[in-house]
Amino acid sequence: EYLGYRTFDEEARLLLEEHLRSRVAQGAWPEDLFESAMDALRFWKIVPPAVATIDRIAAAISAVGRDEMFTRIASRLDQSTRQALERVLEVPAGEHRSMLFRCREYPPEATPSSLVDYLDRYREITSLGVEGFDLSGTPSGVIEHLAQLTRRYDVQALKRFAPEMRIAMLACFLVEAHKSLLDHLIAMHEQYITGLTR
Repeated sequence: EYLGYRTFDEEARLLLEEHLRSRVAQGAWPEDLFESAMDALRFWKIVPPAVATIDRIAAAISAVGRDEMFTRIASRLDQSTRQALERVLEVPAGEHRSMLFRCREYPPEATPSSLVDYLDRYREITSLGVEGFDLSGTPSGVIEHLAQLTRRYDVQALKRFAPEMRIAMLACFLVEAHKSLLDHLIAMHEQYITGLTR
């Protein structure tokens, strides 16, 4: 020991792994874990190991934590709901776009037809039972992050993900889209009424 610092040994490794698991459970993402590890080691007065060692530990903890989170979210959805979520990626007969694509579109100018269209989208998502999705234990930041990730990927990319990951991402996306659509509907209705009274 020197100046109260101790070396990074097996006990320190286990302590660090437990700390990082806790951070992942709180919603930390891989890019946050390295700094969190360094802060913890400084606080505990432990001399940090090589950067590559911390990176390896953080990556392993992050991968396991993500998989556990995806499994937890997906396992709380029954089989019929999971099948309905998979259909969000399909283009229904007589349509040109998937529900996923339509839910990602920004609201147009408020007109009677656009209001009806947006109300239909809201009802369509509601019919999937999103208000009953059990995301308890999943930090709101994680839900929002997964929803944003889902917005960025196209349908083919999402289909390449492991089923548990894809279902979890779609569930988070639809919960957030459900809230956003309602906000858009209220704003569009107000815009339409304001336009009528001018």
